[in-house]
Amino acid sequence: MTEYAEGTQIHQLADMIRAERTIADVTDRELQVWVARMLSKLRENAQTGIAPDTTALEYLKEEWDHDHAPVILSSVALLWAKRYKKKRRSMADDREADFIRETRNTLSLVPDRAFQVAAEAIDAGIKAGLTQEQILDKLSKDVLDSIKLTAERTGRLVGPLLVNTATLASYEDAQNLDGEGPFVKSWVSVHDLAVRPTHVIADADPINRRIPLAQKFLVGGFLADIPRDLDLPLWESMGCRCICDVRES
Repeated sequence: MTEYAEGTQIHQLADMIRAERTIADVTDRELQVWVARMLSKLRENAQTGIAPDTTALEYLKEEWDHDHAPVILSSVALLWAKRYKKKRRSMADDREADFIRETRNTLSLVPDRAFQVAAEAIDAGIKAGLTQEQILDKLSKDVLDSIKLTAERTGRLVGPLLVNTATLASYEDAQNLDGEGPFVKSWVSVHDLAVRPTHVIADADPINRRIPLAQKFLVGGFLADIPRDLDLPLWESMGCRCICDVRES
């Protein structure tokens, strides 16, 4: 077992998994409540012989943004604080504000999946010649089935990004304010068969090992401060389990 598969990396990977699960669980709970209202409104808006129209439900997105997304964001903020306080030295935390803002943008898109599933069920039902009640029943089942998958995807997107971003931010504060460094960072994969080829290369490339915190990693031909960096294209960030390993040089 190499140094890149033990110690700090294992703890950080465990933190990522816990963050994913926590965010997925709270997102699932909030979706259960929100989708129940959505389905109720669909039935209320349905008229005899007319398929329910999801465009009439756009105002429910505002309800999600105002009532449900903040609950998830509060959990994200607690996870950030727990991770960040390990090396935190500054009360100023612009990175946290940026991260919460990006997470809010991500959460604002969550209802779109429910609307998409509903619209697909309606379209398929009409083409199949189903009655309105049959369409509504199928729609309800499909939307409810999609909740857990949507919640899991949200957790997998936000959790690892949170841990990597908070880790880098905490050490940057410690180094810049207290001179505890210099610290260096490395791009570390989990070293299993599911790691995408570009991330295997990034892990092995000396250019990504023990570099200054301000220097960017090179992965798949793109520059990034951390794995899951929002500046990376989706095919390099989505589902990434790599770690930004920070230690003293």
